[in-house]
Amino acid sequence: MRGVAASSIVLAVLAAGVFAVVRMPPAAAYTPHAPISINGDGDFRAANGVTGGSGTWNDPYVIEGWEITQSAVDGILIQNTRAHVTIQGVYVHPSSGMSYGIQVGNSTNVTIAANKIHQTTEGIIVSSPGIVITGNEVSSVGDTAIWLSASPGATVIGNNVTTGDTGIFVLVSSNTTVVANVVSQFIWGIALSSDETGVRVFHNDFVANTNQAVVPVIHEPAAWDDGASGTRHT
Repeated sequence: MRGVAASSIVLAVLAAGVFAVVRMPPAAAYTPHAPISINGDGDFRAANGVTGGSGTWNDPYVIEGWEITQSAVDGILIQNTRAHVTIQGVYVHPSSGMSYGIQVGNSTNVTIAANKIHQTTEGIIVSSPGIVITGNEVSSVGDTAIWLSASPGATVIGNNVTTGDTGIFVLVSSNTTVVANVVSQFIWGIALSSDETGVRVFHNDFVANTNQAVVPVIHEPAAWDDGASGTRHT
């Protein structure tokens, strides 16, 4: 399964201290699908957009290849799950109105990889621990491209986010790594709340943001480089 490869590569590069961008080839053609809502592991089935897998760490459920043109609802909503799942190669954009592209709440073992999200209110919004968000393209959002809230131990690596209010927002999500992302044309590039510890933010490219990064004065020290090189902005 390509889902296994994506999550395994991310874990391998993090363990080795080498931060490579994980990319997968785009789907040759997307297939239209209604918005996907999964509430609990029992909802992982073909009728809810699952295209493969069994939910184990080495054979995660896969949601892949869909084009979701939702209107005023979440494109993909996953909540209250513990099974392993990879969302990859999905294109979410509203036909009218605005909403969330991909939202994950109270879930574990979720990888969000190589998706395209365009013209939603929030691109990817997560309130779950240990989530991996990698290789996604999020553009023209009304508010925030990637928003982590109460999501300790998250990994945000190799995403390209452009145009909106905030590029990447880390809120009450300690021990999170934000690395090798391109963040462009936002009012706020990367923003951390005052409640973070152990956050690492480096090897990111900031391009034409009004404010490249925002860190409250009372913030616990975050690592803005890995001892070799830090961030780049233009």
